[in-house]
Parts: sequence; C-alpha cells; structure tokens
Amino acid sequence: MNEASGDLIALIFAIAAALFGRFSLRHPEKVSRFFTFGYGGDNESHLAFNKVQGWALLIVGIIGAIMFLVMIPIDLFSSK
Repeated sequence: MNEASGDLIALIFAIAAALFGRFSLRHPEKVSRFFTFGYGGDNESHLAFNKVQGWALLIVGIIGAIMFLVMIPIDLFSSK
C-alpha cells in the first residue's frame, strides 16, 4: 500500500468521525441511550458529555479531513 492509499483510508475515517460528531451534537439523547445500552441515562450530565464529545469529534474530524486532503496530492505527485 502506498502513502496515498493509506491517506485515503485515513480520510474516510476522519470524515466518519466528523459525521458521528455532527450526529452526536444534533441527537445527544439517542447517542446517550445507545452507549448506555438502552438505560434511561438522559440526565443533564450525559447530554452535556455527548455534546462536548460531539464538538471534539467534529473538530478533530474536520482538521483530519483537511490534513489528509492536502496530503493525498502531495503523496501522489512527490518524486522519489
């Protein structure tokens, strides 16, 4: 596997992390129910944690996607 295909796989994971962060921001109660295996868990601390976690994943996913979008052409067009 060359560097560009590895960066493409990492780009897919970064986009998935950003999308999950966006989902966690929009629906923190569903994410809380999923991670507590259906247990009520919709108190304010769970919802606040899911919103913070959503923002963190969204920001890290966007930064990662931008980084890998820059790295893929560099890897493809670099001469060895």
